[in-house]
Amino acid sequence: MAFCPYCGKKVQQDENYCASCGESLPHDLLDRAPKRKIAKRLIFIPILVTSLCCCFLLALFAFYQYNEGKAKTLFSQAEEMTLIGDYEQASQLLEESIQVKDNFPAAKTALQFFNKVSIIQDNFKQVEQFNQDNKYDQSLTLLKQTENVMRNYTGSLVDQLTTKTNDLRTDTMTQQIAYHLSNDPDMEDLKAIIWKVDGMEHDRAKQLAETARQNLSSITYQKATLLLKEKQFNQAISLIDDTLTYVDSSKQLESLKTTINKEKTVFETAQQERLEQAMSLVEEEKELNQNNALKEIDSTIDIQGEKVMIKGELKSVATIPIHSIKVAYSLYSEDEKKILSNEVFLIPDTLYPQEIGQFEFSHFDIEKQYLKDKLSLKIEEITWYLN
Repeated sequence: MAFCPYCGKKVQQDENYCASCGESLPHDLLDRAPKRKIAKRLIFIPILVTSLCCCFLLALFAFYQYNEGKAKTLFSQAEEMTLIGDYEQASQLLEESIQVKDNFPAAKTALQFFNKVSIIQDNFKQVEQFNQDNKYDQSLTLLKQTENVMRNYTGSLVDQLTTKTNDLRTDTMTQQIAYHLSNDPDMEDLKAIIWKVDGMEHDRAKQLAETARQNLSSITYQKATLLLKEKQFNQAISLIDDTLTYVDSSKQLESLKTTINKEKTVFETAQQERLEQAMSLVEEEKELNQNNALKEIDSTIDIQGEKVMIKGELKSVATIPIHSIKVAYSLYSEDEKKILSNEVFLIPDTLYPQEIGQFEFSHFDIEKQYLKDKLSLKIEEITWYLN
């Protein structure tokens, strides 16, 4: 029996067209109805395969979503354990989350960081020990190393440990400053302490800053007072001004600065007066040394036969050495007639203040008529040079 391969109705083997649907029937009887039935059954196979694949994928997706949710839940529980400080339980939860979901970068990174938490906690304990031993520089270095360990990690635990690191650093710095303040720091150390503490937001740090300012003001007052006694006014004022840049206000220092300025004015006025007096004395001294440096002490005339011996002494009243002293004198007769004039150099060549020099000369050419007179000696002029 033959069937139409298109509509499935019975047809005669010798018919060329289907009486029902009008389609042209295949010439080969084997291509009629039996093949159409097979084709109808085969069309359902891809549909079935597709349906099975979709079901598998849906099931796989649901499984993946379930695992991801479970892994996230475990990760959240680990974060909660971290916040209460139960790091061991948090580590176990992270390992479970990685087992549930192997591709879980956040959990793997967190687990890697947990392996370093013990090192960080040991660092914290070591910092506390260093602080007890006053080894503050070592503490600050170790805290810096701890920060480097946490540098590439994020999360609540990292935030928690970072906060503790910062708190320890602040505590270390305040302890270090308190230690330095207890060991009589000098002015430069106090300035460094004030500069450092001013950048710290901490009640203890503010108290230390105030103590440092008081100590700096006290030392400045003492040193400025000593400088005032030594008449070093500018240095004293400069010292106070420098301190006032670190100390916002100080009535004590401001009052001392006012006193120094007054003392400076009085001193400069007196100094100017002394300078003027000194300049006047210098002029007087200059006049003396140039015009009245010598005083006549004695002079004699000794007549021995035809020789007339002239002798004399001069005293230096100059304030500096003088030299090349030349004495010009004249001899007069009893009737005050000038007989002769002569020049002679004083011995020694150089006279120092208050020293006495002598001059001497023998004359052989005086007329005999005057040898019996009472001759007199008159110094006409004295010249000298200043050293």
